[in-house]
Amino acid sequence: MKQLEFSTLRIFVAVAEEGSLSGAAEKVHLAIAAVSKRITDLEASSGAALFLRHARGVSLTPAGHALLQHAREILFRIDQMQSDLHQYTPGMKGQLRIASIGTALSQFLPTDLSHFSRAHPNVVIELSELRSTEVIDGVRDGRFDIGIFAATTPHDGLATYPYHSDELCVVVPGDHPLAGRASVRFVDTLEYPYIGQPLGSSLLNTLLAHSAMRLKVRFHVRSGHIFCRMVHEGLGIGVMPAQFTQPHAASMNIRALRLDESWARREIYVGARSEQGLSAPAQEFIGHLRTPDAMR
Repeated sequence: MKQLEFSTLRIFVAVAEEGSLSGAAEKVHLAIAAVSKRITDLEASSGAALFLRHARGVSLTPAGHALLQHAREILFRIDQMQSDLHQYTPGMKGQLRIASIGTALSQFLPTDLSHFSRAHPNVVIELSELRSTEVIDGVRDGRFDIGIFAATTPHDGLATYPYHSDELCVVVPGDHPLAGRASVRFVDTLEYPYIGQPLGSSLLNTLLAHSAMRLKVRFHVRSGHIFCRMVHEGLGIGVMPAQFTQPHAASMNIRALRLDESWARREIYVGARSEQGLSAPAQEFIGHLRTPDAMR
């Protein structure tokens, strides 16, 4: 196998992650023909087919999966090296890749990002909103430097520490039979149709687990604003973080009831592959977010 260029590995990873040449071309800012040639040359050099071509795009072969694991590790180390070298030039520079669940993005992460960006204007931040399981997988395989996720999601192997906590509440229309209560037990809500989060989200998984799969979900929505709007229109009830719901309650005909359950208080963690292997911008950002609690 001929010596690989790092740029070719980045193109290969982009094709693998996007599942198409066109998607990868847009991501790496190249023409589709150029991406196609790089992949063809890479397959010829490796002596193995790396992708299966089909009508909807491409998928990895077993050889492709093997190369993807190594390519991500190599690129992770290269990015880390470049980021570490930037600390010896005036002003911190580099790239910081963050993946976060929507709950953190809608409540407190934007403020922290704003403060960090003002202090380090030359650090380029790439931010992705994903489900907790996707965040953790992305940090493990090196696609992201830092992940923010629900603590209840299995995260073995990551260095983690507390970031924030929130309180869940039950959101109902203003004229709903439960609207007059200050608090409600979860079991008392299960007879009503629900508006839920996307399938696979940590919050929906929590609700399904505690309802013994009795939850009657009529709609799945990602946006918290749309969720509140649908409750306002009487399309169902649901559970959301109280801190996010409060501003909407002032302008919509909805009521936020305290959820009287021990699991209603949720912990949100920040995680990385390891404490020692962080790039300089990642270390600085974690230091910015970090509570006094030691990493665990």
